[in-house]
Amino acid sequence: MDYLEKIGFTSDDISVIKRSTTKVIFNLLSEQKKVVNANITYLKKLGISNYREIFIKYPDLFLMDNSNFKEIFDKYDTEDLIIKLKNNIDIFVYL
Repeated sequence: MDYLEKIGFTSDDISVIKRSTTKVIFNLLSEQKKVVNANITYLKKLGISNYREIFIKYPDLFLMDNSNFKEIFDKYDTEDLIIKLKNNIDIFVYL
């Protein structure tokens, strides 16, 4: 999971992810690092500053194919989405 540290995650973040996810999901996050990295990078480019908290809470959603992941966000106004996610990351699962 070194790739997560390269994009802004701390070793504490990674420990939390490991403790809070199933072994299967954690292994998939390690195996699918290209997809996960692309999805996290996309959120960062959108300007979503709390991407780490979102990923820690919903890591399995970052295993989604990057084009499908982008489609979810492209249908919303970016500024509005940033504000809503900043105020309540739990809406992420409903997008």
